[in-house]
Amino acid sequence: MVSQSLAEARKATQWKKGQSANPGGRPKSVSERDWVIARQHTAEAIDKILQFMRGRVKGFEPVEVKEGKKTVTKLVEIEYAAAPALQLQAAEMMLERGWGRPPQALHISDEREELNEVTEVQALEVLRSRIASIASRMEERQGLPIIEHEGS
Repeated sequence: MVSQSLAEARKATQWKKGQSANPGGRPKSVSERDWVIARQHTAEAIDKILQFMRGRVKGFEPVEVKEGKKTVTKLVEIEYAAAPALQLQAAEMMLERGWGRPPQALHISDEREELNEVTEVQALEVLRSRIASIASRMEERQGLPIIEHEGS
C-alpha cells in the first residue's frame, strides 16, 4: 500500500508528454530595445564617467522648501567629491573605451624551462619551434616528410 501511494505521488509530479518544464522558454539576453536605449544614453554615461574620473560628481539632494503654507521636497543639484578608487576605476573605463584593453601576457611553462610574461608573438614562435621539433622527431621515426607551415 505504501509503495502504491509513492508510485501515484511520483506519477502526479512527473511532466506530462509534450509539457515543458520552462513554458516561457530560455530568458532572452539583452533585447534590441535595450540596445537602442543604451546607445541613446551613451553620451550621458560617458559624461558621468568623466565626472567621477575628475573627482567632481554632480548629483541631486532632496531639500525641504516652504511654499506658502506647504512644505515641498525639491531636488537640488549638488557637486560632491568622488573617492580616489572610483576616480581610478573611471579613468580605466575611459582608457578602455578609447584604446581598448591592454594586451594580455601569457604564462607558458614546461618541465624544461619557464617563460614569464611573453607576448602572443613570442608564444607563437615558441609553439612553432616545438611543433617543428616534434615533427622532425616523427619524421626520423616514421620516415615521413615534414610539412612546412606558411607562417614559420
